[in-house]
Amino acid sequence: MKTIQIEPTTSKQDEILLLLYRFRFLNRIQIQQFLNHKSDTRVTHWLKDLTERNIIKRIYSQTVGDINKPAIYYLGLKSRHILLLKFKEQCNAKLLHRVYREGKSSPTFQEHWIFMTDLYFHFLKVAKKNNAELHFYTQTDLENFAYLPLSLPDAYIAVKDQKQSKRYFLELIDGNEKWFEADKKMKRLISYFKKGYWQSHVDYPFPKIFIICPHRKLTKHLQEVIKKEFRKEEADIQFFFGIQADIQERGIQTNTWESVL
Repeated sequence: MKTIQIEPTTSKQDEILLLLYRFRFLNRIQIQQFLNHKSDTRVTHWLKDLTERNIIKRIYSQTVGDINKPAIYYLGLKSRHILLLKFKEQCNAKLLHRVYREGKSSPTFQEHWIFMTDLYFHFLKVAKKNNAELHFYTQTDLENFAYLPLSLPDAYIAVKDQKQSKRYFLELIDGNEKWFEADKKMKRLISYFKKGYWQSHVDYPFPKIFIICPHRKLTKHLQEVIKKEFRKEEADIQFFFGIQADIQERGIQTNTWESVL
């Protein structure tokens, strides 16, 4: 039987691998934020070493328009064995098969995950400001959760302070996504709510739903889709809409979200 040689890695490099497993695509600045490391030199060294040994992969554009963009990283083939050895309880072996095709993903898909990480830091900032504890579960994390929609949301968020816990599903609609696909996402969430899977199996109230859209026009359209689905009944469900560019510019503020229903 062939013995698989596992590449040696430091604890910080292991942390980077686990982050890339959960968030899929991260740029250097985001990785440095996660590690809470003041020295970008050290972080760059860890990333360079992992990249040179093909444990992770690097996307870097030197075109004029992208010259100031930080490099983007994702898991390479060798990472699979390291993660299964060191983080067997935290990693889904089936999900790790995607390392074979991760590099073939579209720029839109990559930017989707990059912005999801930005959202994590925005929510974290708000939680800290309010002395609350943030639990942010990515779509990867949710693969091991029970009683969730079959089409998993982009994230499940729980915010807990001394008085209460609040829970949210989050969906990010990309700029090039077809409107009928966005409609389907709303209707799947509504169907999940109406069938009562969460309500029957989970003691907590049904999560509020954050929808982040690329522009106002789609926001208005989706709000009408939701209102139509609930026109004839009372609904104990809340949707809140935000605009991606606004969040990128200002972060999450008290007036970021517009409610419907």
